[in-house]
Amino acid sequence: LQKNGCPVTYPYALEGFRPEFPNRLLFSPTNPLLVKVVRAWKAFMLKRVWTAAWAERVLKHFNVSVVAVDSHAPREWELEGRIVLAAERLRIGTVSLPHGPNVYLSLNPDDRGSDRPIRPVQVYREGDENFESFKIFDAIVAATSLEAHLWRKQNFPGVERIVKLGSARFCPEWMAVNESIAAVFRPAKGTSGKLKVVFFMPHWGESVDRPATLAAIERLTALPNVYLVVKEHTREGAGNLPEDGRKKYALQDNTEVIQSARSVKTGTWIRSGFRAGTAIREVDSASLARWADLTIGFGSSVGLEPLCRGKLFIDPLYLYRHATMYQAMGVGLQVGSEEELVETVRDLSPGDTRVPYATGKLDRLIIYGDREPHDVLATYVDLLESLSRGKGIPRRAGAVSR
Repeated sequence: LQKNGCPVTYPYALEGFRPEFPNRLLFSPTNPLLVKVVRAWKAFMLKRVWTAAWAERVLKHFNVSVVAVDSHAPREWELEGRIVLAAERLRIGTVSLPHGPNVYLSLNPDDRGSDRPIRPVQVYREGDENFESFKIFDAIVAATSLEAHLWRKQNFPGVERIVKLGSARFCPEWMAVNESIAAVFRPAKGTSGKLKVVFFMPHWGESVDRPATLAAIERLTALPNVYLVVKEHTREGAGNLPEDGRKKYALQDNTEVIQSARSVKTGTWIRSGFRAGTAIREVDSASLARWADLTIGFGSSVGLEPLCRGKLFIDPLYLYRHATMYQAMGVGLQVGSEEELVETVRDLSPGDTRVPYATGKLDRLIIYGDREPHDVLATYVDLLESLSRGKGIPRRAGAVSR
């Protein structure tokens, strides 16, 4: 970005961000005690320093003409909320961008594709109580028509401001860039002659069968033809293995765990002399998808990474209760039981590139926003430029109607 003339900075480098902390301390993911301290410091700063007046000064200082955030619900007591609300007061264009395509079709557990009514303003993410914050955006970007349809079912109040632009994350242009910057994954143990499998752990929640998920991982580690990499969920406490599981799999020659850097407990970190977590290996999901013969995942858009690469992907239906776009598009190998999962993996061969499902429908729906193939990134640029000039949503954007 900087090479192309786009200035890049961090919030704590902005004028009025005091006190300043070195980046390595402020955002260290393997330092749980410091994370808690920084959170308390951030809450204080939001109340006393990063005020509404400060946010307006920042926008004026940089002569900002449009504000884009990857959130649909910026809260006033959060930094991005301060900025977005300040932009609204200054009549600066605002747009909500997706940080990943939403995979859910329904908010009702056990609703596999039916169209039962959904209670107004009900949401699937815990803690998001309503859509009031949507009202402040000039445009809200949905990656797919499925996501837009979900909002319509929730009686979203500003449907005329929703636009379907496809996925900037999974479009061919960005996939090529990501390919060039993602590190090559090198397994810690020998994989010769084995099927390379990655299990992306889900976000634990009431719709996920946690015991069955852990049992599935256990069964996969016992397969002699498999080298299994278990990728814990990146977010803190979202989806991690129990500690005894990590220790057990560390001793197995065919299993490797990519531990969440934030899963180190404060007590463990202190007892280790503040060294615990420094050896945790952080691996990008894109690197794992490129390395794997087969990936297994659900309840997250991480499954799109291997699918967009034309890789084998298993969607274990029996481990969760929400209907997702994977079923709607008929992509991935959908298995309905632990035995079916084990049998499917056992029957695959190392280096197997046969993909027994069509990915064309996925490309059109997810990458191109249910439109013909086009330059996805250009449509995002068009939207930002139009909003920055006060012209609203451009006509060629994928507008949504009721």
